[in-house]
Amino acid sequence: MTLPKIAYGLPQFPDYPDVLAYLEAAFGDPDRAQNAQNKLYQLKQKNDDFSTYFSDLQRLGEGLVYDDMNFQHGFRTRACSEKGER
Repeated sequence: MTLPKIAYGLPQFPDYPDVLAYLEAAFGDPDRAQNAQNKLYQLKQKNDDFSTYFSDLQRLGEGLVYDDMNFQHGFRTRACSEKGER
């Protein structure tokens, strides 16, 4: 991150993704992986339909390193196989 990013009142970014990367580096979550993992462990299907649960699971797991066995175990223990288990 090189400063200044504004010279003579004009932004010095070649394109929009560079602006986002700069803002993420400056203000992003410094512990993103641990926070995502904590939310992933707290995630349960509850009264949501399966597709909602699964999309939340994928979103939270994105960028985390999991082997297939750990992912499957967490998925099976938090998803409901029947409506009565919610």
